[in-house]
Amino acid sequence: MSISDNLTRLQNAKNSIGTAITTNGGTLSTGKLEGFPNDINNRFGYINDYIESLLAAPPPPTIVSRTVDFQNFTSYTTLDVSGSSVYTNMKRCNVADNGTINAFDGDTGYTENGTNGQVMVYVPKFWYKLDVSESGSLSGSNIRKGTWSIADGPSDGYKLHPAFINASGNEVDYFLYGAFDAVGQDSNGTYSTSYNTTSYKLGSVGGNSYKPSVSLTRATARTMATNRGTGWYSAGVKQTMAIQMLFAVEYGFNSQTTLGNGIVSASAASNTGTTTGSTSSGDLSGKTTAVNYRGIENFWGNVWNLIDGINFSDRTPYICNSYSFVDDTSSGYTSISFNLPSSNYITALGYDSTNDWILLPSESSSTSAVSGPIGDYVYSNSSWRVALLGGVWVSDSYAGAFCWNGSYDSSRSYSIIGARVMFIP
Repeated sequence: MSISDNLTRLQNAKNSIGTAITTNGGTLSTGKLEGFPNDINNRFGYINDYIESLLAAPPPPTIVSRTVDFQNFTSYTTLDVSGSSVYTNMKRCNVADNGTINAFDGDTGYTENGTNGQVMVYVPKFWYKLDVSESGSLSGSNIRKGTWSIADGPSDGYKLHPAFINASGNEVDYFLYGAFDAVGQDSNGTYSTSYNTTSYKLGSVGGNSYKPSVSLTRATARTMATNRGTGWYSAGVKQTMAIQMLFAVEYGFNSQTTLGNGIVSASAASNTGTTTGSTSSGDLSGKTTAVNYRGIENFWGNVWNLIDGINFSDRTPYICNSYSFVDDTSSGYTSISFNLPSSNYITALGYDSTNDWILLPSESSSTSAVSGPIGDYVYSNSSWRVALLGGVWVSDSYAGAFCWNGSYDSSRSYSIIGARVMFIP
C-alpha cells in the first residue's frame, strides 16, 4: 500500500474518532487530534524523500579482485568479472580518423577490414587499488603477495588509472587500443607491410590479409601513428599496463597457461585478423594460434610490440609524465624505484608506492617457472633501451602478457619488432 493510501486511512480514522468524541458530548483540543494527520504526513514525507534520494543515487561500483601469492603459487579472484561494466563494455569497434566510433562489434556496419575505420578495442575507465599491507607481502621492492582490485566507478581508497588522463590533463571515459598488430596505410588508403614516416599512417585492420609492419623503430611507429590525426599514438605504457591489470584480475599473471600460448612456435609472423570479434580465445596446447584477449589479438606472441612512454637506463625504468614521448632520455620522465632484473624467468613484480599501477618485473631466476604464478621471461640490458612487450613467433615459452624486453636500443629495427596504435580522446 502506498504512502498516500496510508495517509487517507489515517485521515479517515481521525474523522471517525472526532465524530465519536463529539457525538458523546466531548470536545477536540486544538493542536492535538486535529494536527495528528499533518504530523504523520510530514514524517512520511521525510521518509519518502529519503527513499527517492536512494533511488536517484547511482548504484555502488562493482569491484573485482585477484590475490596472488607468488611464493606459494596460489591465485584466486573474487566475484565474476562479467558483473563489471569495465569488462562487459570492452569490445572491438570501428573508429574514424577524427576519433568518432562508427560501430561496435555486433552493430550493423561493423567490419574488420578497414572500410569503416580502424579496428580498435574500447577500454572503459576504471579505478584500481593494490593492497600489499599484509605482513610478508613485500621483500624490499619485490611483491611476494598482493591483491589487485578494479572498480567500475569511484570508490573509497581507489585511484583512477592514469591511462584515463589525456594529453590535456583531463579525465576521459575510455581509450581505444589497436585490436591487431599494426600495418601501414599509404596516402591512397591501401594497407600493406610497407611504411614510411612522410605519408604512411599506422593502422589496425584484420581480415587475415596483411602481415604486420615490422623493422620499425619506436620513433618511426610514433610518427606514423600521429600521421593519422590528433589523439592517435603508438601504444603507450599506461594504457598497455591498464590492459595488463585487467588481464591479471581476470586470469592471473600466467597468461600462457590460462588463455593460450600464442603464436610462439611458427616459421614466420601470421597475418593480422586470424581472430574475429571480442570474445577471448586461445590455444593451451598448440603454439601457432593467436590469442584474443577481449578483442586484442596477439597481446603476446607473433611480433614484439614497441611500447612508448617508457625508457630503460641501465635497467632503471623511466615513465613519461605526458604524451611528449621521446627516446633515450629521462627528461620529462619519472624514475621508478626498482630496476629490471637480469634476463631470466620472472619471480616477482616490483612495487613503487607512488606508481603502484606499474607492472614490471623486479626479480628473476634461471630456474624455469613456466607453470608458476607468472611464468613469463624478462630480457634486459645496460645503457639506454626501449621497451618491447609480448614475445615473437619463435619465442616459445619466452613470451606472455607480462614478458618485457629491455635489450634493444632506440635505433635498432628488426624483422621481429612491430607496433600497435592507440587513440586517446
